[in-house]
Amino acid sequence: MLRHAEEKARQWGVAPVFVCQDMRKLTLPRRVGAVLATCDGVNYLTSESDVRAFLRAAFAALLPGGKLCFDCSSRHKLEDVMGDLDIRYMTRVQRERFFNEEDYIRLKDFYILDCKKMGLAKDDMIVMHPLPRVNEISVEVDKDPRAAYFRQVQYGVYVRMALILTLLEVKVC
Repeated sequence: MLRHAEEKARQWGVAPVFVCQDMRKLTLPRRVGAVLATCDGVNYLTSESDVRAFLRAAFAALLPGGKLCFDCSSRHKLEDVMGDLDIRYMTRVQRERFFNEEDYIRLKDFYILDCKKMGLAKDDMIVMHPLPRVNEISVEVDKDPRAAYFRQVQYGVYVRMALILTLLEVKVC
C-alpha cells in the first residue's frame, strides 16, 4: 500500500515521507508538517508508556506548527455513531499486531457486533467483513439482511474467476 501511495504522490508532484515502522520508535529522514497514523495503529499501543513513546516520537518529527493526525477505534466509534453509518466494515482484532499475548487476550473481545448494536443502525446500512471471522461479529447477525459479508465473499470469487480466465486468455461465451 505504501508503494501505491508513493506512486500516486509522484503523479501529483508531491513528495511526502512514507514509512512503515514501529510507531513507538518513529524516526524520519527530515522533520515534516504532518504525521498521519492510520488504520487504527494507535489502538494497538496497549500501555501508557507505548502511547507516550509514540507521541514523543511523533511530535519530535514535526516541524513547528505541524499536526499529528490519527484514527482510533473505540466503543464510541462502534456504538454511538452506528446510527450515522451507511457501511460498517468490520475486521478482527489482529493478534499479530500486539507486542504481547496478554494485551491481545485482554482486548480481543472489545469490538463485537451483535444484534443489539445492529438495532442502533440505519435500516439500509450494510455490514462488510473480509472473512474469515473469529468472534467480532456474532453469528446471530448473519440472519440480518444488512449482513453483506457472505455476498461480498461470493462476489470476490466471481471477480477472481474472471481475472484467472483473463490471465489464461480463456474466452467464455
